[in-house]
Amino acid sequence: MNLITPDKLDQLYRDLTAPFNPEAVQRADTKATKGYDMTGIGYQYIVNRLNEVLGLSHWHYQIDDVRVVESPVGDVKSYEVAVTLVLWVGNWVEGRFEPVAKRGPMPGSSRSTSLGDAYKGAVTNALKKCAALLGVGKEAYEGTLDDDYKAAERDLPIVRTRP
Repeated sequence: MNLITPDKLDQLYRDLTAPFNPEAVQRADTKATKGYDMTGIGYQYIVNRLNEVLGLSHWHYQIDDVRVVESPVGDVKSYEVAVTLVLWVGNWVEGRFEPVAKRGPMPGSSRSTSLGDAYKGAVTNALKKCAALLGVGKEAYEGTLDDDYKAAERDLPIVRTRP
C-alpha cells in the first residue's frame, strides 16, 4: 500500500492543480438571483480528480454542522440548507483514518423545494471550496477560469490611497 506522507504533499498539489479539460467547465446564468453569472468546475470532475490523484482510500470528508431553514414560497415549501465541511487527506490504516492534511472547515449552502436537493447542493458547494484549498478547481476561485472576470478586472479604475 502506498501511504501519503507529508513529503509527498508538494507533488500531490502539482497533480491536483493540473488543468481540466474544457468539458469540466460549467457556466450558470445567475444574474437574476446573484447579480452575476457563475463559472466553475463540475462537482463530479472535482471528485474524479481527487480519486485519480489521491486514490479512493486517501481522502474523505466530514460534515461538522448542518442547519436547515424551512420557509414557504407561495404554496410550496422551500428549504435552505447550510453545512460545514472538512476535507481530509491521509491514509486508512487498520480501519482508522490517519490524516496528513486537512482543508476546511468551509461553509456551503443551497436552497431548493426538495430537502434532499438542498442538502446535496450545500455539500457540493462546501466540498468544491475545500478541494480548491488543495488546488483542485482553484481557477474558479482565483478568477482565471474564464475571460469575463479578467475583462472586468481590466476595466476597474486605479485608486490611489496616497498622493
